[in-house]
Amino acid sequence: MERTLVSPINLKGDLTPLIESSNKILKPISEGLAGIFAFVFQKPRQYNITSEIELEELAKSTRNKYNEIPYANQTLANMRQIGKILDDSIYQLDKEQFREYYAGLIASSCDNRKCVKPFYSSLIREMSTEEADLFEYFSKYTFLFEIQITSSNHLFSNPDLYRWYWPKRYFKAKIKENFTVFRNYDRQSLEENSTPLEDIYKYDEAYSESLGIESAILFLLSKKLIQENPAYTCHQFIPSIKKFVFDTDEQAQQLVRENKFSTPKVKFNVKHKVYTLTPTGEELKDALSL
Repeated sequence: MERTLVSPINLKGDLTPLIESSNKILKPISEGLAGIFAFVFQKPRQYNITSEIELEELAKSTRNKYNEIPYANQTLANMRQIGKILDDSIYQLDKEQFREYYAGLIASSCDNRKCVKPFYSSLIREMSTEEADLFEYFSKYTFLFEIQITSSNHLFSNPDLYRWYWPKRYFKAKIKENFTVFRNYDRQSLEENSTPLEDIYKYDEAYSESLGIESAILFLLSKKLIQENPAYTCHQFIPSIKKFVFDTDEQAQQLVRENKFSTPKVKFNVKHKVYTLTPTGEELKDALSL
């Protein structure tokens, strides 16, 4: 059987018809970098998986981020890793957010001050827009608050054995504020005429509720990018958020009203968790320059 010989890819020759604009942008940085673009994207361009505009925007963003690196810290020693980053990027280049992410990883791979691990681009490849948005939120505002009302259940002889649990609710910070430790939430310990802690921060000013983000939270938890962080369970926003949740929950307030006339009384407990980035999440944030 006659064998068909496949000639080696001529990267320099392929650049012009396939990604000429990207070549013009990247070649001043490195002909090798321009060549990797050509090698990775020749088939995606041929089958219109990516567009010329998307590649040009990725190349421009990469160039701009690369040019921000001090000359003494520029390195092109990680070309193979850059190839993997580009390969992972193929199916997400239609979104500017992801083009910026991959350009950030490429630029960080050319910065000897940063450590870009190979699995970073794999994490980005698996993200949806919602998950990426939530990761960016953590990168900017640090804390996410989970609040859940629970109560005793008097349908059982032991009312605390099978408690009622309300759906979890999630709140994002709207302002950047340094973490302050308020370990004692008891208003009786406050100075006379001082504002109770739960009244200090207002809804829609300091924090707001985020709906439909639980699946994104679970994704970031599963990838070990965020964690429940007990060190911040005494965050100063918590009293205000817990009061808001309890005061605005119709079912809880109905039970409060019924408590005035019925026995046994329903006893409530408002639980909370605080989520932050993990060390891996912080490393990815740094690699993406968020």
